[in-house]
Amino acid sequence: SLETHLLIKGSFSGIFPIGNNILILQHNREAQQTILSLRKLDGQITSEAVIEDLCFFRAEIDPQHLLLNCEQESLILSVEDLTIETFDKPTSLFSPSPDRRFFLVLLREKGVKLCEDALENCKGISLEATPSEFLWLPDSSGFLYRTPTSLYHFNLVNETSQFLISSDLFGDYRNLNASWISID
Repeated sequence: SLETHLLIKGSFSGIFPIGNNILILQHNREAQQTILSLRKLDGQITSEAVIEDLCFFRAEIDPQHLLLNCEQESLILSVEDLTIETFDKPTSLFSPSPDRRFFLVLLREKGVKLCEDALENCKGISLEATPSEFLWLPDSSGFLYRTPTSLYHFNLVNETSQFLISSDLFGDYRNLNASWISID
C-alpha cells in the first residue's frame, strides 16, 4: 500500500521481528528499567513487560525464546507472552550448534556451559583455557575453540579437549585468510 505507520515514538534499544509481530526494547535509564513491548505491524501493543534492570538482546535461542543480558544476570524471554525467567550470570559468548540441539554459553565469570532443550538442561564443561570464540563442526559432534594463542578441538562424545595448534596470530587474526585443520 506504500503507506507508513509510526510504530515507536521516541528512542528504543532494539527491535526484533517475531512472527507477524515486532518486539521492542526500550530503556529508562533513570529508573534502571527495560520496557518490552510486543506490537502488531500496525503499532498496536499486544503485550508489555518491565524488567527492573538494563537488559540487552544477546541471542535468539529459538523462534520463541530470546536470551537477554542484564547487568547482573542473563534472562530467557518467551516472546509469546513476554514471560521472563532467570538463566544465569551474564553471558560473553553464545553459540548454537548447526543442528540447534546444543548451545555453548560462556559466562562472564569464565564458566562454560553446554546446554540442550532451549537452555533448560545445562552442565558445566571443562576447557583447557578461556575461549575467545567457538566454531562448531558441521555435524554438531564437537567444536573448535580459540584462545588468544591456541586452537583446541572439543569432542562431545568423550568430553575431552585436544590441542591442535599454537600461534601468536590467534590474538589478532584479522589478516589470516584461512586455516585448514584436519582433526582425524
